[in-house]
Amino acid sequence: MKNFPVKVDGKEYWISRSVATVGFVFKLVGNTIYTLIEKRGKGAADNVGSYCVPCGYIDYDETGEECVVREIFEETGFKCKQNKIQMVSVNTDPRKDDRQNISIHYIYKAEENELYNRLVANGGEVDEIAEVDWLPTASIDKLSVKILEDNFKDRKWAFNHDNLIKKYIKNCYENQEKEEKWY
Repeated sequence: MKNFPVKVDGKEYWISRSVATVGFVFKLVGNTIYTLIEKRGKGAADNVGSYCVPCGYIDYDETGEECVVREIFEETGFKCKQNKIQMVSVNTDPRKDDRQNISIHYIYKAEENELYNRLVANGGEVDEIAEVDWLPTASIDKLSVKILEDNFKDRKWAFNHDNLIKKYIKNCYENQEKEEKWY
């Protein structure tokens, strides 16, 4: 399919592939790395009942960083500090997404005292999110990361987020003293 224009209120807009942001929020507590995850609810457009990290489409007049901060808050009630958001990857491969979205991946390393609050989450689709939780996803010992595979296996995951969580945790936390590597 080729891009094509449409007119709305006399202004021409081009219809093309959509751009979405994906927010991986990690928190180190003791020697356990937690990831902020959500279960997609009955109001989600697809993958109802599956787990993922906060994600969504960039609005007009919005930067990627503004979008990921907004999406994380809308879906979980977690307030990111925008200056701590780090872009780590961009996926433009149309074969890696059934909707052919372009996705920008961001990581946020939360402090131990930063919490989500579903009661203040504001926005998104009605019943889009059924559950939010901190999932223990890895342990760290002497700068070596061990993924807690058992915590992933009994869940159905959307958008390959389980594998992306594992990849980004390894890249963010393993061998930190040797080099500061975010991706």
